[in-house]
Amino acid sequence: MLLGISIFAVCLFAVFGIIAVHECGHYLAGLAGGIPHHSMRVRLLVFPQHVALRDNDRWLHPNFDYERYAMVAMAFLGDRPRAVLYVAGGLIMQTIAFVVLVLGGGAAGVPRFWLLPVAGAMTSVLVLYLCGDLIFTRLANKPCGDFSFLWKISPASSVAVTIGILAAHAAALIRLF
Repeated sequence: MLLGISIFAVCLFAVFGIIAVHECGHYLAGLAGGIPHHSMRVRLLVFPQHVALRDNDRWLHPNFDYERYAMVAMAFLGDRPRAVLYVAGGLIMQTIAFVVLVLGGGAAGVPRFWLLPVAGAMTSVLVLYLCGDLIFTRLANKPCGDFSFLWKISPASSVAVTIGILAAHAAALIRLF
């Protein structure tokens, strides 16, 4: 029983950790794309978690202030490739962390009864995020998550990033077995 509770607690920690890594990926990609650090704020203790952008004295939310957020982001980023990097940065960083954790944990000898539930929880977050993005984008008739924001910027990039991220997760999970 204690083992089950411990595994559940580690899975919860991993889920919150991967969300933090995801948002930090957006932040780092924003820095690389030209957004000044003082114009971004990682918001982890709100739902949905996001990177807010400063617009004068106001902090913009990517969903609630979509049009203005996109305008401010593009003013800093300047072109589509940098916008794609900024939006995909969270997913890319999340995937790198996932693969490192799964493969590194396996190589370090972490038992599979620990790695499998943690990897499953982290993969579930990704799949739920993708499905939620699709559903809420359809309902709101505007982008509501990274996948749909990428689609708005570049459908080809959205498909490539989505396939790459899902393939990396699948490969790491297959490696566990």
